[in-house]
Amino acid sequence: MALKAFNSFILSEKIELSNKSETGMIMGITQGNPFEKAKIVSVGNDCKDLKEGQIIYFPKSLGMELPNGNLVVKAEAIVAVEED
Repeated sequence: MALKAFNSFILSEKIELSNKSETGMIMGITQGNPFEKAKIVSVGNDCKDLKEGQIIYFPKSLGMELPNGNLVVKAEAIVAVEED
């Protein structure tokens, strides 16, 4: 079943972040990164600056997981976009 985002929502695939520090120390969940990293699958019609395939970061508390494993987040919650 294909899903499409509407309005100012973004549909994305979660990308797992490493919980290891640069020195190799494994950090617990509470010490780790508070952000979710994801690849955009679909953008709503109100999202003018975002496109499919971009990598985004947003607070974990603002993303909602769908039954198929995809994440939904409002465009206003996105704090960073990876550039090529």
